[in-house]
Amino acid sequence: MARDAAITSQIMGKIKRRDTAPELILRRALYGMGIRYRVDSTKIFGRPDISIVKYKLAVFVDGDFWHGNEHNIRGLSRLEDLFPTNSDFWCKKIQANIERDRQVSQRLSHEGWIVIRLWASAILSNPNEVAESIYSILDKIRVTGNSKNSYSEPSS
Repeated sequence: MARDAAITSQIMGKIKRRDTAPELILRRALYGMGIRYRVDSTKIFGRPDISIVKYKLAVFVDGDFWHGNEHNIRGLSRLEDLFPTNSDFWCKKIQANIERDRQVSQRLSHEGWIVIRLWASAILSNPNEVAESIYSILDKIRVTGNSKNSYSEPSS
């Protein structure tokens, strides 16, 4: 039985755009390592969740549902299998998010930024490992001065 549209709208309206649990956990871990950053900077194209302007590093924490990884987590073979009703609408919405993410990453990379995209589930499962990988990337930038690479975990 399909859920009432008003209830779905109410549920979706409560989803936060920033300061999600995975973001807060990652930020806490990075701060604990001595890494200072900006949060949700409107001055950077795509508004990365975490940015370090000095090193041109942009970190995006991609929610598994909205950015196209939830079906993998649930062991489903296709995105469409997540949605028993209104499948076309939801799949188009998520595919548009994936395409927007790709365009944002591409533009930032062309502007000399290092772009890191992380799944929220990866952060929740091992926040220290994720923070250490970001620290390692920052170390490489400091040593080499190279900010031409792009690092990405999500493969959408």
